[in-house]
Amino acid sequence: MSVRNLLHGKTLASLYKVFDLQIYSYHGEYLAHSFVDEYPRLSYKIIRNYRWSLPSVRANFLQMFGRWSIYALWLESQPVTQKKWLRHHKEKSPSKFYISLLGGRLLLLMRKIFPKRDLLRDLAFTVPFRINFSGLDALLLASIDHPKDQQALYTCKKSGLPVIVLAHSWDNLTSHGLFPVKPDRLLVWNHYMVDDAIRYHNFPREMIDVVGAPYVETYRALCGDADSRHLRERLMISEEDRIITYACNMNYVIPDELELINFLLQEVRKAKFGAATLVVRLHPTDDRSSSYIEQFNKSNLPIRFDQPDSGFAAQNTRDVGELTTILDFVELMKFSDVVINVASTITLDAILFDTPVICPIFNFSLPTDAWNSAYGMHYESSHFRRVVDSGAVELPTNAQSLSNAIIASMNNPSSRRANRFHCSDTMMPELPTGQLIKDSVKRTLANY
Repeated sequence: MSVRNLLHGKTLASLYKVFDLQIYSYHGEYLAHSFVDEYPRLSYKIIRNYRWSLPSVRANFLQMFGRWSIYALWLESQPVTQKKWLRHHKEKSPSKFYISLLGGRLLLLMRKIFPKRDLLRDLAFTVPFRINFSGLDALLLASIDHPKDQQALYTCKKSGLPVIVLAHSWDNLTSHGLFPVKPDRLLVWNHYMVDDAIRYHNFPREMIDVVGAPYVETYRALCGDADSRHLRERLMISEEDRIITYACNMNYVIPDELELINFLLQEVRKAKFGAATLVVRLHPTDDRSSSYIEQFNKSNLPIRFDQPDSGFAAQNTRDVGELTTILDFVELMKFSDVVINVASTITLDAILFDTPVICPIFNFSLPTDAWNSAYGMHYESSHFRRVVDSGAVELPTNAQSLSNAIIASMNNPSSRRANRFHCSDTMMPELPTGQLIKDSVKRTLANY
């Protein structure tokens, strides 16, 4: 997602005009191949952690302290987003849960005694500074939830190099753990995230800049190129058919997803929604995607599969994705008649284009008291609760009300429009994001 956020959009272009850029990445050869024509002055580097620094030992500590930092954040401020995860951990392995709870208390104690650095953080987060970061004037991190990002942040801050961090997704400040150390500036999407940074991470307001969402700036820029005919030709959908899109999620979010897809397909085949085609937007990293295609991808069924590339993965894979697939996604969100989704960022993506969104708040076979039940658990999270409270989405509580909500949304697409506009304006404000990120970097450098 970091690649889609920063490189396929205006942010990189804005930075490239002003600064000499060096991109740190663990798949730099793919980036170099992708952007050689547009940005010939870009250079690429891989962060190195040599054997004498015991990288395998540090990796184990990094994983453990990452888990402890989640528990530390819960002990300190209890973001609702983490509640279900800690319950799951406790049910799955009580001993590991209590050990992590003690670890979280230890981290909080160490940070109280040593606010800026301590032995535990030195052990887990330090990588060699001189061979990696010497010669830089500042480091801009595209995300903060990956352990490698945290290592870079801590190492550079400990060595006196200014660091600017982008919270690259709307749930980063509530679903992950404590920062290993505070950066010089924190860049967030909106004022809700400002509140999260202050409440959960004790950031001073003057250290936070609201810049909007980089990938949303890209979506808005591509919107004028979106073509409904291209979408229908690509997915082989008749001009007469309405498009009902279901966006998949990970197995742990909706284990009974296959039953939901089966239900939607049956309703489409019975012409419950008139002439319609069901488009299943597969998840970029869920293992069930191939089985869905194998089971349903028959020419006589009114179902199509939209396959995202690696650019849409929350954690970068060994590929960076293509700009053309981002336009494909924009077209799908913009020209679908309705989008169905269980509590993921795709809800915001559809809202951005004023497409009616339905978020089922029930499961077909999962008990309502399960740790990952859709019945309240996903929708009560600290970040998604704001979408629910905005009134921008329908929340059917059973299969029949889901079917009725689809019909109502297609027959009256202007319903909840004002709510969608308000939600979009507050969650994804239309800002010159690339320029604002550039300005934040320049301001940070000026203070050193």
